[in-house]
Amino acid sequence: MVGYRFKFMAIGLVLLFIGLGTGALILGPLITVPETVIESTTLHHTTYLTKMSIITNYLTKIITETKTSYITESKIVTDTITVTETKTVEPLTTTQTTKKGATFILFVSTKEGIYRITSEAERDLIINLPPDFNLPAEFTLSGGRLYVMMSARSTDIEVYNLKGKFMYNISLSQLPTGYHVVGLVVLPNGNIALLDNYNDLVYIINQQGMLLKTVKIKDNPDKNLQNCHGIVVNNTLVISEDGNRHIIGIDLDTFERKILFDLTYLHHWLGSIAYSDGKIYLSGPKQVYWLDYENPDQHAVKITELPEYNIAGFSLLGNFAYLSVNFGGKIYKINLETGDYSIFVSCLNFPEHLELYVERS
Repeated sequence: MVGYRFKFMAIGLVLLFIGLGTGALILGPLITVPETVIESTTLHHTTYLTKMSIITNYLTKIITETKTSYITESKIVTDTITVTETKTVEPLTTTQTTKKGATFILFVSTKEGIYRITSEAERDLIINLPPDFNLPAEFTLSGGRLYVMMSARSTDIEVYNLKGKFMYNISLSQLPTGYHVVGLVVLPNGNIALLDNYNDLVYIINQQGMLLKTVKIKDNPDKNLQNCHGIVVNNTLVISEDGNRHIIGIDLDTFERKILFDLTYLHHWLGSIAYSDGKIYLSGPKQVYWLDYENPDQHAVKITELPEYNIAGFSLLGNFAYLSVNFGGKIYKINLETGDYSIFVSCLNFPEHLELYVERS
């Protein structure tokens, strides 16, 4: 009986070593067996059980640690792949882009009135155009207020807050008869420049409506009804068109007028205008250009061309521009570095003038 047990233990031991040998081939690169296990083993019953206990506990520990390590490494790799795919494959939405940048509001005039459009492209009609008016209102934005002329011959400027609540009127009773105002610019000192494209004049009034100065856009008015958009650059009122494809500047101290850029080589009318970081940005019917403000001899550099007519409003935000296109009924967003564009808002009723307000957090 003892011999049978001995023989049984011997066979078991052989099978154990075979199993360990096979396990070593599989787990060899992963484990190092301690010296206690590989020392010479006798066939004494007590020694055998001790060795078996050591080996079993050790293998259990190794397998447990290996499994844990594998699961941890697998999780790390999976997480890394997930993050990489999210950043590389999924494009940012308008909302995500805005959260990383500035939150803004666009104001645009249409045949229905003035819309307030958020950076998430949500729109709200905040100022209604009177029912007997069939063209978009002309307006500008300054100091958190909207200065609105419902038509080119309105008898006053209506001032609203950014929610569209009426605040007060500025009378235009001191302007000469027959005026036709198509552009408003609030100047750094608070005065207002009114651009008249029929009589080719600029009227400077104060906040009470008093006429302070009248400046000629050109010496001999031709009543061509050119686009007149104005901005202020370094104490100069810059006007996008004099009717002869010239960008002109009026010094706000001396009120002297001069031609800043001669763009007669473009062979199309000039439209909206904007300025940032030493560059003038200018539109044609569908085209967008930039000019070096300090280099009047430089030719206009074309950035892009939109598929629809006519660009009527132009606002900048960083390296991007927002342009209203009246016949297209859309506002486009343009990357000023690459020329790439996309539709920001559509289904507008003849959008014209455009202003952008950055909300401060």
